[in-house]
Amino acid sequence: MIHLPKFRFVILAVLLAGGLCAGCVSASLEKFNRQVQEWVPLGTSVADAERIMGQHGFECSLLTRDHPFNAYGVDYLDCDKEQVRLHDWNVKLFLKDGKVSRYGPMSVDEHSL
Repeated sequence: MIHLPKFRFVILAVLLAGGLCAGCVSASLEKFNRQVQEWVPLGTSVADAERIMGQHGFECSLLTRDHPFNAYGVDYLDCDKEQVRLHDWNVKLFLKDGKVSRYGPMSVDEHSL
């Protein structure tokens, strides 16, 4: 037999956790763009940008302008977050003098089951 008060607490905890994470990263490209700009304002140092994006579940790689896979010709952080609620997120943060100078392409890719 299920102990009802304990069962209610578990359901409440799951719903609360889901509600808190619902706004963490958006499936809307426009909303995602705004979130990244709030998290990492222009002028943020490379280290802080990487730390902040990491706190939001992204893995970032620094691609310097001489990196063989860098198609942009400037240093940038390439940040990915994969397979959360069937979505992958990617953002490029372009750098100048060790700070975020502009936002590069951002993408939200949806996967079906």
